[in-house]
Amino acid sequence: MANQYVMAFDLGTSSIKVAIVDAEANIVVSGKRPILPKYPKKGWAESDPEVWWKEGCILSRELVKESGIDPADIVGVGFDAPSAGFIPVTKEKGALYPSLIWLDARGEEVLDECNEVLAEALGVPGLEMWTGKDPVPKMCWVKRFMPDIWEEMETFLADVGYLVYKATGELTMPVQEAFTYGYDWNAGEWPPGLLAVYGFEPEKMPVVSQAVDIAGYVTEKAAEEMGVRPGLPVTTGFSDCSAAELGGGCVKPGDAALYVGTSMLFTTTTDLCPENSNASYTYPGCNPAYNMLLSTNDISGGCIDWVVERLFEPEKYGYTLDDCYKEVDKMLDETSPGADDLFFSTSFQGERQPILDNYFRAGFWNLTTEHSRSHMVRAVYEGIAYQIRWSLETIEATYPYKYEKLLMTGGGGKSDRLAQIIADVLGIPIEVAEDPGFAVTRGTAFLAFIAAGTMTFDDIPDKVKVAKRFLPREENKAVYDRGMYFYKKYYETNKEFFKELNK
Repeated sequence: MANQYVMAFDLGTSSIKVAIVDAEANIVVSGKRPILPKYPKKGWAESDPEVWWKEGCILSRELVKESGIDPADIVGVGFDAPSAGFIPVTKEKGALYPSLIWLDARGEEVLDECNEVLAEALGVPGLEMWTGKDPVPKMCWVKRFMPDIWEEMETFLADVGYLVYKATGELTMPVQEAFTYGYDWNAGEWPPGLLAVYGFEPEKMPVVSQAVDIAGYVTEKAAEEMGVRPGLPVTTGFSDCSAAELGGGCVKPGDAALYVGTSMLFTTTTDLCPENSNASYTYPGCNPAYNMLLSTNDISGGCIDWVVERLFEPEKYGYTLDDCYKEVDKMLDETSPGADDLFFSTSFQGERQPILDNYFRAGFWNLTTEHSRSHMVRAVYEGIAYQIRWSLETIEATYPYKYEKLLMTGGGGKSDRLAQIIADVLGIPIEVAEDPGFAVTRGTAFLAFIAAGTMTFDDIPDKVKVAKRFLPREENKAVYDRGMYFYKKYYETNKEFFKELNK
């Protein structure tokens, strides 16, 4: 049988990555192009979906040419993108306004009202269901402040749905994304009560499909733009959160993976269907037979990017990023675990799990004149690990799962020191996948192979290979147990202060 490949498009916040992947999950060839979101006002974050498509197609054409692969051997196309984007569309015109991407928090202007009317309808006083970055408050904002856009739109799409639309001409939303808009995925419908509460017209709500379903087939026009043959099956796709589940090899209940990129995504495949809580969100699984528990921290590995940019200022002083990260590694090696009681909280934009708090913020604390830049760097790495441990402990206290080891994926997996610190703080072995930065891309490719009929969910675990293993060091247990105690206590002691300051 001839070799078979799929084309996987992985849309991020600031770039789009495209890869051609073979049936053994090898990245044959890949590329990345920058995408520049815009921040027109405080709290706003927009990105042009037509730019995503243009840049992705430039890459896909280049990769087909570079690889020398016969387009006839490419059997499917898959897309993933960040969750919680909102794009008003018509089938004829496409996007009527840029995507209000996951970082967009303009919904905070109507947040209190959104929560209050839902609490009143459900009879749950004080309910805080939404944050300002969630899709429903964004929709309410557009309906109120952009009535012409709301009136014209036929429906709306999540970010991944727009790429699927450009490839196939079909308007659809994966169930994993629809869930974040309030879709009742157990009943298989948009809840009439929810629509009535917010005044959303039922006819404007999108068609919902399973991520693994074939949403449509590559059109003649899209095939020319992408450099592939027309008629290829295109999956409905999913968010990067769900792609991380498959890319981490999670296909049956109890399978878990830790993704550390800009954000942290902790996924567990489950046959449970609990209510959403501070422990996790419950998502429809990539495999329709199961669900997914998802715990997320909005900024995780992104804290490392921040500390490098702020403490080294590479552009100002002409340093390369490689030079900066080599210096960071030296600083980590010369600073003892616990960073001499210097701590760093990672919540730059509030937090979702294990606390739902829109007002809490990041920062160093317990800083003295004895602390150096090296201590600050180590405190940031340890803060990431403390936040992950807090999420993990909350999940273990809530569900019947005990995690004895974790597979780590995402760009954070490229750092041996970060992986070791996470192993030490969590007290369990951390295994790092091969090419961890491509985990989401692989997850997207797996889904495309399944939709094309050339792979099953059960085939996936054997294709996710471990490259390195980090064991927790017993000598660091006491210092990190103590640090975890104070990390949690800092939040409890200061949460009202941050609420007063930032509300």
